[in-house]
Amino acid sequence: MNLERIYNIIINEPIYLTIVCILILIGAYSILKRIFKLLLIILVILIGYIGYLMYTNQKLPTQEKINSVKDKVIEEFEKGINNLDRLTNDND
Repeated sequence: MNLERIYNIIINEPIYLTIVCILILIGAYSILKRIFKLLLIILVILIGYIGYLMYTNQKLPTQEKINSVKDKVIEEFEKGINNLDRLTNDND
């Protein structure tokens, strides 16, 4: 069976189309739920860090320091992506 035939069967049969839509919605919901949990954990860690800094009477990071750290993270992330691209091109 080729994919075009499967696609036509799914599109032309309302029952199959409904099943596929429900499966897609379940998958999207589970992905969004995991992302929400991750964001919630990051928020709790950030609030805890700020609370620790305030409790120990340390200064909060300035916008310049935050931007420098952000730029370093972006630079390393781009290096990692470039390395992955190079590795995938080497395997081809």
